[in-house]
Amino acid sequence: NVEYAECTSGTVMEMVGGGFHDPQTWKAQRQRYLKIDEPLFPCNNSSIIPPEVSGRCYYYLTPHLFEAAGGDIGRPTPQDVSAAFRFCGLLAETDRINRDACYGGFGKEFVGLAQNRDIRRVEDMNDQQLKQIYEWCLLAGNRNGTAACVIHAMNSLYWGGENDRSVAIRFCSLIDDNFHQNSCFIGLMNAVKFYISDP
Repeated sequence: NVEYAECTSGTVMEMVGGGFHDPQTWKAQRQRYLKIDEPLFPCNNSSIIPPEVSGRCYYYLTPHLFEAAGGDIGRPTPQDVSAAFRFCGLLAETDRINRDACYGGFGKEFVGLAQNRDIRRVEDMNDQQLKQIYEWCLLAGNRNGTAACVIHAMNSLYWGGENDRSVAIRFCSLIDDNFHQNSCFIGLMNAVKFYISDP
């Protein structure tokens, strides 16, 4: 199956994520893989994206969801964010892995957006930028969606221990809702446990 081979080789994921690594291929193939009138495609099509990797697909679909919502991911308004988040809500609540991946993809993008797409020194982010990430996550409009967004934003800030961990700690500390703050810190503890072997 050609489409399966393309998926496993990363071509479809490159299409879904916006083609930043290969803009020429992306431009030539995007109409095939990204549909404005069917925003969750191709992630919801098991003949193209096997179920075992559909979560990854939804995670990288965020730029397309902004486009399908009519927004500008470079300068998102609260209305753009809310409209793009609504597509994740089309996934069944019982499909928790894919829903969380879809909402979480926004958190990943918000870290770069809060810094005008410069992710080189996240440790230099100020409190207002970190609060902006959380405020955008709140626009998910539901508790689980916001939690997934927050956890994935924190993961992008921590970046497997490559970044100064103080920024991830500060991000979680600035969250004023107990449920989301606890989710953030538990996610951070799990990330530390996964990436750091020093007791």
